[in-house]
Amino acid sequence: MKPKYNMMFLLTVGGKFNYQGSRQWLEEHIDKQTETNIELVLCLDSVGKDGGLIAHVSKMPSETSSVGRFFSLLKNATSPNRTIEIISKKINLNADMLAWEHERFSIQRLPALTLSHFKSHTDFGRNSILDTPSQISMEVLEANVRTIGEALLVYVLNLPNTKCAHEENISTCSILAPGDVNKKRLSTWLQQFGSKSRSLAANSEWLVANLRDTVVRSQ
Repeated sequence: MKPKYNMMFLLTVGGKFNYQGSRQWLEEHIDKQTETNIELVLCLDSVGKDGGLIAHVSKMPSETSSVGRFFSLLKNATSPNRTIEIISKKINLNADMLAWEHERFSIQRLPALTLSHFKSHTDFGRNSILDTPSQISMEVLEANVRTIGEALLVYVLNLPNTKCAHEENISTCSILAPGDVNKKRLSTWLQQFGSKSRSLAANSEWLVANLRDTVVRSQ
């Protein structure tokens, strides 16, 4: 089956500096033609701790909008023992720091949302130096990766949005096989990219090279 959409993966930096990476990409690439070709922007904030998934948006979407339809797919892909909700927060253009990364795209009138296990952008954990791999729950991360991946596949392939039964965190009508989300590979990624400091003073060439190599090999 040929996908209805193309997907672009944008790996940005500068999240702690008002999402400078996303801002720079938008300034360099966005134009009227690009805007009309972007149907949905999905930003991932923090998805490795318990508490369920929260979809953060700048305004509550209609059920027929791209954000609304994707959130519906997320709900159907979420197992009964986990939760998912949507929270709307208006963009404060006068603030020194935007609350969530999707706001960078929403300002450009692009349909966007951020997925996170944090309910508030002011949560201490978002800026804590204690945010290390040891704080991540692999079970939660695996479940969230499966939920997000399932919703994306259904959206991109334009499959019927049917409610499914769930068993042991896996939908019985899932198009993802149990082994498609590899916990060992997730753990390797977590250790590789979360074990070293990525401060401004640190050399991040190794990180960029590894990410580029991974993306190229996945094509």
